[in-house]
Amino acid sequence: MKIRSDIEVVVKKAKVVFDELDKIIPGIKKKAYLVYSSRFGQCAIGSDIFFILTEFPQAFVTKERVSIVTSLLKDRKKALKELSDIKVIDKKIDLALADILISEDVNVELRFHPGMLDYSLINKVLSSGLISSSHTKTQLAPVLFNIGSILIG
Repeated sequence: MKIRSDIEVVVKKAKVVFDELDKIIPGIKKKAYLVYSSRFGQCAIGSDIFFILTEFPQAFVTKERVSIVTSLLKDRKKALKELSDIKVIDKKIDLALADILISEDVNVELRFHPGMLDYSLINKVLSSGLISSSHTKTQLAPVLFNIGSILIG
């Protein structure tokens, strides 16, 4: 998965599903939000790629590349403070990003803001036909609705 362009595609698709869900269940956007999620952590959909790399590195299978990018990001931040030229660092970052792969267990999920969930809403979301039944484990966590694997989009 080409990290930047493919994540942009996933975000667009997830937002389309969220918009469709809002048509079926008006006001759900005020009660819920989308996240990238795996058993290792989560972060908000649409987060900057560098934020994801530093705050949710478990989302990627190419750990050595993630380490390289996070190290380069620190170098870039230091160079910016020193008003140094960052073009060389940015080229190295782009090269390292090209080889980063997203883990297969990262999904896009619908999460509810605290105090905004009720059982009638759960039933509406489940019956909407927009939630991935193969990824949503309703018996274990009926308040986490999986839109699908990030690799599927």
